[in-house]
Amino acid sequence: MLPVTNGPGITGEIAFWNMGREQLGKNLPLAPEMSRLDMRRHLVDLHDRYVAGFRASDADAMVDVFSVSAQAGIRDYVDDTGTLVHLDDLDGMRGHHRAFFDLYDVQAVDVLERVAQEWYLFAEVRVEAVARTGHHQGNRVAFHTGELLIPGRENKFMVQLGHGTDIAEADTAQPA
Repeated sequence: MLPVTNGPGITGEIAFWNMGREQLGKNLPLAPEMSRLDMRRHLVDLHDRYVAGFRASDADAMVDVFSVSAQAGIRDYVDDTGTLVHLDDLDGMRGHHRAFFDLYDVQAVDVLERVAQEWYLFAEVRVEAVARTGHHQGNRVAFHTGELLIPGRENKFMVQLGHGTDIAEADTAQPA
């Protein structure tokens, strides 16, 4: 993925290669292998649960689809730095999502595009929320994210990599 902003264009590169799920979470039990099609369906189901948790502002439901030692590098909407925030394990992820929900009242989470293969899921998602504090307080805002989610040994997500657009007033937010 090549993240861009409203300014100079491409601002970075996010890449991941297929190293095999058995390499991700070496101390975790190896789940039985699924057919390629069943694994793709499984990843879509995990993502549906993640999105449902996001819609419900439920950080616990969001992290439930990740393995215990999962790692994430995603756009920092909590401090709104425009950079990636590195999240270690489920506690780090849960804390980050709770901090987001303290700042924003989620109104809608829509999957715009999703591609699932047996070793990854890519999704573009639009989030609309009402800002509780800050520059946009009281206004409906929106942003789009593009993320790769990679399963590990347990067939839960072990890696989350992504970026997103700047936060904008909902009627002016542009697609990623």
